[in-house]
Amino acid sequence: MLDRSFSGITLTKEPIRETDARVSIYTREFGKITALAQGCQKTTSRLSAHLEPGRLIRGRIIEKSRMRIVDAITENSFPEIRKHDTGFARALAMLASVHTHTWEFEPDERLWEFCNQSLALLTAASAHRGETHFATLDLQINKRLQEVLGC
Repeated sequence: MLDRSFSGITLTKEPIRETDARVSIYTREFGKITALAQGCQKTTSRLSAHLEPGRLIRGRIIEKSRMRIVDAITENSFPEIRKHDTGFARALAMLASVHTHTWEFEPDERLWEFCNQSLALLTAASAHRGETHFATLDLQINKRLQEVLGC
């Protein structure tokens, strides 16, 4: 049984069965990982809120027969982005692109930095600027993502 700690950004969270979820996280240490979060769909779960997409988290996974997330704590929930519908939608779209275009267990420092910088830019735009700034910022983020991924 392997027990590993990580720092990562939650990309996606998909419910499976009644109380579990499959969570995809881009980590600095391991690249993209997808793991089972048992019981995180329960209303009393301590993990659920921490594993929502678009959060910077510190956590722990255990690998036995499959990867399982056993611990997670939010380091940054990017509240300014979450308050702004357009900013939050753009952040989720960017994270979905990262999820779609990356393989598991292939860490990339440039991609890690891109994700953090993009969320910082979206935070600043959500806090200080209006809707028109998001269109320009969206183009910049998409162009930079293509460069980082080599598309």
